[in-house]
Amino acid sequence: MRTLKLISFLSAFSFFFLIGCESGSSGGTSDGGETGDSTQTGDTTQTDQSSDDLSDQTYGVDVSSNNGVINWEAAREYQIQFAYARASEGITLQDEKFSENRSGMQEAGITWGAYHFFYAGDPAEKQFDNFVGVVGDDAGDLPPMLDLEVAGLDTDTDISVEDYQTEALSLLQLMEEKYGKRPIIYTSSNFGNQSYLHNEKFAKYTLWVADYPDGMNSYPPSGEPIVPSPWKDKGWAIWQFSDEGSFPNMSSGPYDMDYFKGSLEELKNLQ
Repeated sequence: MRTLKLISFLSAFSFFFLIGCESGSSGGTSDGGETGDSTQTGDTTQTDQSSDDLSDQTYGVDVSSNNGVINWEAAREYQIQFAYARASEGITLQDEKFSENRSGMQEAGITWGAYHFFYAGDPAEKQFDNFVGVVGDDAGDLPPMLDLEVAGLDTDTDISVEDYQTEALSLLQLMEEKYGKRPIIYTSSNFGNQSYLHNEKFAKYTLWVADYPDGMNSYPPSGEPIVPSPWKDKGWAIWQFSDEGSFPNMSSGPYDMDYFKGSLEELKNLQ
């Protein structure tokens, strides 16, 4: 882990919170962000952290072409230790910024992974082919991630819960067979509690949950996210706690902020 100079580190976070690290919404867009849907309430206060304390935390971001150009060297200086970049969506969309983001993450020495946004109604095999067509044989240092959220439901396709589960689980299996790592499931606390994910087979996959508590203005984040019922026993591993990340000179717009409950080495060894 890289340890920042405390002054520059805290000033960066001060900027971050001044622009508003609070309950937010990405409008359900397919960029790895979910509408904030937590029912939690209550204010928190930002507390000072020593550089040693902060170096023990494992923070990351997830991005897509919607975030524009990312300064990955700046991300590293702000102690971002891992990042995921969108590679593909459904059977046709391929993220135009993926190659650039992948190179930037690698050159900056940031542990990285790739994700696919799932479209209900598109066959799993064709979605898998689209993902592989972008990332090739190397999906990153981390397990691939499958983004399951309400924006992936095609309003023109009347897909049953059973068919949704079959296709999503098939895609997860194809990813695992190809890359030798069990994929991570990203979903929100809201969508994860809907019937589409009510299948115990999903719980074998690590949970990355999006949940933005009301009044969230602390870094590190305080409290706990709401865990969707399929993972009530296993719990969460990665928490997307804000979609309003904005460190100076890192990007032209906000991006998702994430926290891993463990060390960077533990994140790398997820199975």
